[in-house]
Amino acid sequence: METADAADSPAERLPVASACVLLQAGADPNVGFLWKGLPSPFTALTGAFGGDMCRWLLEHGADRSAIDTRFHATAAGWAAHAGHAELSEELSPT
Repeated sequence: METADAADSPAERLPVASACVLLQAGADPNVGFLWKGLPSPFTALTGAFGGDMCRWLLEHGADRSAIDTRFHATAAGWAAHAGHAELSEELSPT
């Protein structure tokens, strides 16, 4: 997965490893944070790590149309914000 290779430090790899453990244990990738209206792990990790992580989360049930409550953005919006233009286009509704 490109996301793990792209990470330079343990702190950068921790969100990816955490997501893997949680999803393999049956966690729902669409559950948002319960405080401050922060984005769901899916939208946050899509913006931070891009394509491979996003596709992996989609395979584990992430909802590409989910909108976070704080910024009112979808995963496509987070991807665009983070400079992942191709991924944003891929995630946008047709």
